[in-house]
Amino acid sequence: TASSSSSSSGGGGQQQKLNDVTMNVTVKAGVAINPPRSLVHDVTVTKTSSSSSSSSSSSFDDDVYVVQLNKKDKYPNRDFVVAYSVVDRGVAPMVYLQRRSSSHDGTFLVVLNPPDASALKAPRSPADFVFVLDRSASMRGASLEQSRNALKFLLEGLNEKDGVQVLSFDHEVESYNNSTEFSSASAETLAAIDTYGSQLSSRGGTELELAVYAALTSIKQREGREKAICLITDAAIADHTRALQLCDDIVKQEHTRLFILGVGHSVDRLLVSKMSKKGMGISEILLPGEKNIEQTCLRFRTRLLENGPLINNINVQWKSASRPDFKIHSIFPSPIPSLFSGQPLQLFGRFTTTTGDNTNNDDASVIPSTITITGDLVDGSDFSITKDVSVPLGTFEGFGSAVERSWARSRIDNLTEKIDDKHQTSLSRL
Repeated sequence: TASSSSSSSGGGGQQQKLNDVTMNVTVKAGVAINPPRSLVHDVTVTKTSSSSSSSSSSSFDDDVYVVQLNKKDKYPNRDFVVAYSVVDRGVAPMVYLQRRSSSHDGTFLVVLNPPDASALKAPRSPADFVFVLDRSASMRGASLEQSRNALKFLLEGLNEKDGVQVLSFDHEVESYNNSTEFSSASAETLAAIDTYGSQLSSRGGTELELAVYAALTSIKQREGREKAICLITDAAIADHTRALQLCDDIVKQEHTRLFILGVGHSVDRLLVSKMSKKGMGISEILLPGEKNIEQTCLRFRTRLLENGPLINNINVQWKSASRPDFKIHSIFPSPIPSLFSGQPLQLFGRFTTTTGDNTNNDDASVIPSTITITGDLVDGSDFSITKDVSVPLGTFEGFGSAVERSWARSRIDNLTEKIDDKHQTSLSRL
């Protein structure tokens, strides 16, 4: 819940008074979690407990946290972001259900938490990394400083067997050493890059497409090595079409992925997300004024160094032996994306039965079912996990309308992407 009240402002050089804002956020994840935190604001976190119960397969008797904005945060004029992590790092799916009535299809949310990457992956092979740093005028001030600090942190995760190249761009693109070759990520190389970064100042326009194209084509991929392009930018550009078309070119180059770290007050989150998704990578947003950038950067660096997902080709099957008419459909996002380290995968969909629904809301009015999730692990072995789920036949509002609304938003996003793709194809033909 949130409430605000305003007061009049003084004149003659007095500081203008802002609205007094109170903010209380209740976090009830339906699974054991670590204490939440705010990335930007000063907060007080209180742990309570919930005694509510449910006939769903998910348990809602887990700990509940209340995150309260502290009064000393006098000017909370930034996004209020609360982050938390789950205690169990296993990949076992969590299932949340909603059904308004027996005459409507039900809605489900399946959440897959990524497994411990160290348990799945052998020590990684040496790879090549192209860091592309936005130094345009929109990055002036704190944004460019934050980008430099992030770049330094990301580089510290490399080893000498890795190859590295750093480009900076505004309306022009240049490399830190005036070369198009990869350098060994030695201490001397990283020191030279740090010196170069400290001398950068913001200027000019944002020719993002030119910079990505240079990273893709001018910095040649070396045989037998994975190549990761890491873009650090606010993505403040008007022409999304060309940028997204470049991502299609990235996919055509085998063993190449695009990772994006969004930085600044006006990050184009939609473009950042679309580009990283099309480029077969991931994205993170580094918030303005974030108190501890290491946590966000560490999460991003972990996935960057892995240079790929933990589980590919994910498929969901959900059946009931006693009710063969039980079906699932309209799963989004579509196609189902891969599962990366540190990034839970949320799948929304609908379920239906065609005969004999029981509108009673007692414990007997459920369908026993089993959900099976399969995929391919990074080591080439098969992945499979099952979970028994009791699906309510009658009305069930586990999270109010949140699940159904989130499914609708995911469906709209999917349709929008198809329209955008069709529009880009039409433009490329002109």
